[in-house]
Amino acid sequence: METTTNKAIPELSVDTQVLAKLLRSAGPDELVTYAAMSDAIKRDVRVVARHLMESARRIVQREDGKVFECVFGEGLKLMTDSAKAGLGSHAAGRMRNISKRTLSKMATTSFEALSNEDKVAHNTGISLLSALAQATRPKSIQRLSVAVGEAQDKLPLASTLEMFKK
Repeated sequence: METTTNKAIPELSVDTQVLAKLLRSAGPDELVTYAAMSDAIKRDVRVVARHLMESARRIVQREDGKVFECVFGEGLKLMTDSAKAGLGSHAAGRMRNISKRTLSKMATTSFEALSNEDKVAHNTGISLLSALAQATRPKSIQRLSVAVGEAQDKLPLASTLEMFKK
């Protein structure tokens, strides 16, 4: 009896390679349009070939350290180092919004009707999301920013967590 195993595709598709080459050629702040990418592979990267564009984007980031951001309805723009530095604050704002919305939904739970296992899961989620919402408050981020500025380096995890106790 023969056994089959699922294996990853060992080679990149030609289209992914073409898109990666196109992305690699972009300069800082340069926009690579969806039209240019679609023309390069003769398929629409916004619809049927989006997975190829995303694969090429991940490959170029991993191999070349180039990060692209989406420009709505236009294409992908190569981020400058200055723009990449702002990714953390952007992500923190999104995490805060998601945490608050999810906490609001979880607050509607009939806690007493839950099984013990579900109560633990509920309380774990509430605890985690509350910590995220607290840590991503503008005031918390400002306090952390001051500490990082004084240290002139990333703070160790223990020091970062200590900042949120204040």
